[in-house]
Amino acid sequence: PTRAPVREIPEEAELTWDAGDAHPEPALDDVPARIVTKARAATYLASAFAFLGGVYGLATMVDKPSTTPFAPKTFPYNGLEVELGKK
Repeated sequence: PTRAPVREIPEEAELTWDAGDAHPEPALDDVPARIVTKARAATYLASAFAFLGGVYGLATMVDKPSTTPFAPKTFPYNGLEVELGKK
């Protein structure tokens, strides 16, 4: 069982994760100040938008029923040309 500390804990103690084994490690990861440069992040963002735009474009080309939300109708008498005034 872990006992509560009886004296004041030093301020640096909160930065170390001590699990009770022989190797305490930093509680915060040692992350560099810049993981990705701004130019690389902009490239990633632009390529992601281009990829999603390509998928959207392909889906709209392939998905013909979405552009025609109703079933095509066939009318008798040569498509009702006379009745609809097409002649």
